[in-house]
Amino acid sequence: MTMKFECKKCRKEHEMSCAELDWELVDDADPDREMGPESHYTASWESFCDNCGNNMTIEFSCWEYPQGVIEVEDDPNTQGIKLLPDEETCCINVESEEENNEEEPF
Repeated sequence: MTMKFECKKCRKEHEMSCAELDWELVDDADPDREMGPESHYTASWESFCDNCGNNMTIEFSCWEYPQGVIEVEDDPNTQGIKLLPDEETCCINVESEEENNEEEPF
């Protein structure tokens, strides 16, 4: 999946691949919730506009609760870019810690 946006300075359209993001588990907010732990993940992307040199950043914040259900609380935090209407978030690409820790059978 890719996410499209434009540079705020020169309005050139750009896109980034959600697969480029390295998601980090920030914390397990409440491990004793009724349907299991609630996990908070973040990822960020930074680049420069190849047209005008403007610094562009996007920070994503996503929650998983219950396990396997990804929720987006807010729009991504951005600097130097304008998100294009109707773009989906990269949060759908988050893999839970359990998925990341599954071992391959012998």
